Amino acid sequence: MHERPHWRYKVSVGDMSLIGRRRVVFRYVLLSTLILAGSQALTDQGASRPNVVIKRVDLIHSISVAITLFSSERDLFVPSCGKGEDGTESLCSLPAYLEVKTHQGWSSVKLRHTGAVLGYVPQQRWKVERIGAGERHNFTFEFRKEDFAVDRGQNLRVVVAAWTDEQSTKNDKPPIKLASAPFECP
Repeated sequence: MHERPHWRYKVSVGDMSLIGRRRVVFRYVLLSTLILAGSQALTDQGASRPNVVIKRVDLIHSISVAITLFSSERDLFVPSCGKGEDGTESLCSLPAYLEVKTHQGWSSVKLRHTGAVLGYVPQQRWKVERIGAGERHNFTFEFRKEDFAVDRGQNLRVVVAAWTDEQSTKNDKPPIKLASAPFECP
């Protein structure tokens, strides 16, 4: 008498038999292979047709504040440190900072974690934006709520450092500090 191979015996484990599990695994492997083959075919065809390639996927919890600076009587020079996804210049994080409204008035926002240090763009790499007298310029200021000791509903404002000439942005000349209107932390 010929004995059946052991793996074919129906052995019940939980709600699914061993044979049933093998079928599910086989179907999964087959489906995965077909999907990969299909996506490879699309990638190969992409050389002659438009396609979309994912470079990176990030989960970022940041708050972005859209700011318009207006220079009324004279030129102002404001450091920016790159562009956001919409093409608007981003304010550098040292010459621009957050303040929170307290019972004593406005004060700089503290870091949420003791010993934390914020990164910044070195002054030599700032791009200085000129805002002519009577002109407006749009910027964004971004921050991560997880980095700062701020909570939903608190009144915040952005303080932006500006200078009256470009050379002053590079030395220790004190800036003009422009404060935004208060906004509620989301």
